[in-house]
Amino acid sequence: MATALIEVIEEFEIADKLLGVPADNASNNTTMMQELEGYFNKQHPQAGFSIFWNQIECMSHVINLGAKEIIKQFDNKIDLETYDGSDSRDRMSSALCRLSIVVRKIRDSPKLRRLLKTCCGEKGMKYSVPIIDVDTRWNSCYDMLKRAIAYKDLMADAVYCYKDKSLISTLLDDDWVSLERLISILEPLKEITLMTSKNSSSFAISNVFPFYSYCIEMLKEAMVQCKPDEDVHIGIEAAVQKLIHYYDNMSPIIGIALLLNPCYKKEFLTESLGWEKDWVDNTVESFYSSFEFYKDKRFRNENDASVEQHKDGGAEKKLSGFNKFLKRKRSNTNTVYANAEEEYFRYFNAPCADPESSPNILDYWKANESYFPVLSAMARDYLSVQASSVPAERAFSSGTDLVTPNRCSLTGTTIEMVQFLKFNLE
Repeated sequence: MATALIEVIEEFEIADKLLGVPADNASNNTTMMQELEGYFNKQHPQAGFSIFWNQIECMSHVINLGAKEIIKQFDNKIDLETYDGSDSRDRMSSALCRLSIVVRKIRDSPKLRRLLKTCCGEKGMKYSVPIIDVDTRWNSCYDMLKRAIAYKDLMADAVYCYKDKSLISTLLDDDWVSLERLISILEPLKEITLMTSKNSSSFAISNVFPFYSYCIEMLKEAMVQCKPDEDVHIGIEAAVQKLIHYYDNMSPIIGIALLLNPCYKKEFLTESLGWEKDWVDNTVESFYSSFEFYKDKRFRNENDASVEQHKDGGAEKKLSGFNKFLKRKRSNTNTVYANAEEEYFRYFNAPCADPESSPNILDYWKANESYFPVLSAMARDYLSVQASSVPAERAFSSGTDLVTPNRCSLTGTTIEMVQFLKFNLE
């Protein structure tokens, strides 16, 4: 994987432009990042690439890990032939497994599907096939629960008409109460999963810390409503610890991106997120260090442009006296640096924008590019970093729609171009 990524970096000459690499915590990705760090240290030491700074943990994957900690407390695998349901604790811990068995039975039986369709028609409800859960996608479990809860009476009627006694007694009223409770616990995680999985600007990297805080706070509220010795309490606690672990070890890029959101800024770190002083100081220090880099870069670019214009005598003669005056002012080192410093404090001293009425965050920086030239350059780079690998995974998955048994002779170049056009043309 590292070799393939290095080939892309060299082919497109983007070693000095690679800011963030979104990836989940799979061991092969960790190995890839280690190899990539070694490559940069040898070939491009000036880029300052490091795992700590440049690796961005996929937030959708982290939420998936947290949700599974909760789900497994309800998904104790059982054998229906030997299961008697006498232990209430066993009933709760196996409720999800038993629901999955019922759903799969309905999906696999044409007769049960017909009975369910008939029951839907009698009750005036739209017929929908129950959703099957998939181990690798926790949200499929949530979707299965939502559909099953909505159709639980109709499913019960269909199973009763099917006259399978073992299936009839698989799920009782108490089981549905436990499953509804599970839905309410998972609701915030599902909400954020949907937001992090969209191919749109609704999920900017600046929202990562607020998203994590929302999930952690909602889970803690759910945990308060559980008894400490309950399995679900243990699951929620494990999920919270999982989210906090990743929250505490995020790349500084995430904090810089948050400060570049005009709706958050510094106040959000202390007043809303409740960060301790050293956390805030470290984040602001990282932000200012990056700001200094972009400020110096802008000064170098203006100097280079000034030198090129001085070389072109003909172009110099065409400038009016007023334009020559402006050019001298723009090329003055002290002026550029003073304006940049003023820009930094002007941005942070301004009140936070209203999230309800403010435009898209990228539109904000586009509109204020002339007012905040250095910060807008930072925003273009930092806010373009993806904090989820879902778009990339979606592109890979869609390859099966393109490369079919009837189109299996496409060259790699053709597949690459078609996929690029598919995901970049509106």
